[in-house]
Amino acid sequence: MQVSTLPAGADLKAGERPLGAAPAVLWVKEGAPLRVRASAPGFLPCDRDIACGSAPDIQIELARASRFRVDLGTPVDVHPLASGGVLFIGARDGVLYRLDLQSGARLDAHATGSLSGIAAPPLAHAGLVLLALGEGEVRAVERDTLAVRWCRPHGATLAGPPVLAGGRLLVATVDGRIFDMDAATGEERLVAGVAGPLRFAPAILGKTVAAGATNGSVIAVCQDDGRPLFATPERAHPIIGLAAAAGLIVAADDGGTLLGLDPGSGGVLWERETGQAAAAPPAACGELIVFAAGRTAFVLDARSGAVRLAAEVGAWIAGTPALAGGRLYVGDHAGTLSVFDLADGALLYRHQMGSRIRATPLVLQEGVLLISERGAVALLDA
Repeated sequence: MQVSTLPAGADLKAGERPLGAAPAVLWVKEGAPLRVRASAPGFLPCDRDIACGSAPDIQIELARASRFRVDLGTPVDVHPLASGGVLFIGARDGVLYRLDLQSGARLDAHATGSLSGIAAPPLAHAGLVLLALGEGEVRAVERDTLAVRWCRPHGATLAGPPVLAGGRLLVATVDGRIFDMDAATGEERLVAGVAGPLRFAPAILGKTVAAGATNGSVIAVCQDDGRPLFATPERAHPIIGLAAAAGLIVAADDGGTLLGLDPGSGGVLWERETGQAAAAPPAACGELIVFAAGRTAFVLDARSGAVRLAAEVGAWIAGTPALAGGRLYVGDHAGTLSVFDLADGALLYRHQMGSRIRATPLVLQEGVLLISERGAVALLDA
């Protein structure tokens, strides 16, 4: 029988007898099962008993080694912030947790008092950590002490995570208001009030601020004076997110369709249908767009909409995948992280977290940071 491994090429041994690198062909005697150990750098060794009459093709899957794994004991929906050797994790219980990035040890915490929780990934600016709460408040705490520097309520739930650009914080509310805030002081001004409820975060390209509406339209205004720039026609599906890449604004709807829009006119330059429902916004990575619909993660060329990679996993994808170092990192509802090679689409390895992964994987120099919905935090070897 042939034995392969995930990751490919792991070393195989039967007791102390080396069998070489996988894949390898093994001969097993009837009544004498063979215990095979697979090992690879950065992974935990895995033993498998192989008996005569087993399937002709056997794959041994190794778990990625973790630098640490801790349990916060509270659900987490958004990815963390890594800054100054510290992890900042915003949880559904309204608490901002600080963990040591090397060990996972809990340092301290800031209780916001929010009943709706921390609704967006924390952002870093000039020694501050910026938080968006479920009730619509935006708050800044000092990175080193967690003391509150400023807070600004908005009287309505935010449409999505604030967007930080050039020291300015762009905030959209579900009732159609777009604010421009000074990230250092919290001073803000109303840029515009637009028609129709907004959904998910705005995108900014130059001085164009675009937001997606529940009626499927993308509405853009000028950041300086709030004058309308364009509003695209209504669509059958609500817009769930926007990204700015390669000089375009890319919009996605919950029907799984992506649009490449001209930032000046809103004209559709390309359209890509995935044929699957989507729940998470697209993300820009250089001139590429990362998006997930159904059980498939996509990497597209932002200029043309051409698909560079379509990688299918075993369960629904509720969060935005991450793209870094030529690898695509995809978390799913089964709690599995799947890692693919961007060049050829090969599955490199998987890692199980035990409960669904909604937060985007965070790829750091120290490793890959994962958070499950139930609050398990793991830093995998790079």
